[in-house]
Amino acid sequence: MGYTHYWKRKKAIDLKKMESIVSDFKMAYREIRSSVDLAGPGGVGKPIIDEISVAFNGRRRCGHKKNSHCKGDCSHEPFLSSRISRRTSWHDPDSKEYFDFCKTARKPYDLAVMIFLIIAKQYLKSTFVVGSDGSDDDWLKAKQLCQRIFGYGMDFKLERNHGLLSEFKDLDTLS
Repeated sequence: MGYTHYWKRKKAIDLKKMESIVSDFKMAYREIRSSVDLAGPGGVGKPIIDEISVAFNGRRRCGHKKNSHCKGDCSHEPFLSSRISRRTSWHDPDSKEYFDFCKTARKPYDLAVMIFLIIAKQYLKSTFVVGSDGSDDDWLKAKQLCQRIFGYGMDFKLERNHGLLSEFKDLDTLS
């Protein structure tokens, strides 16, 4: 399935909280911009970072050598997080929580995905549950960066045993 981050949340994020999440994410992105070139969701153009939606990917034709980790393509699956989630065909219609995920293949934009999820967790608290195929150690750089910039992040913990991975694996049965 690939290296993936998973999260559950309520349908709508309060506008003020979304504005805070976006403001912090923009500040963090300024810190990593020289090493993480974000593009639009399709791997080209500009990322979308506003209080309605945050949508980005790594750059498709990044300019890295073909023998680098990304093999000249820093994009993988797009990261998408809207203030108001929409149900898709694989969501449980009876659930009040919205499940989502992003496969990054550990490409450079993975750092931006982790930073966003740490920031969202800070503002949304228990209404935002984050899991990952990675370990807490894999998240260390993102946690340290958030801690240095915002004074939070080192206390971020991945949620275990919240059914995130099993919900993701259930998607395989739909295809």
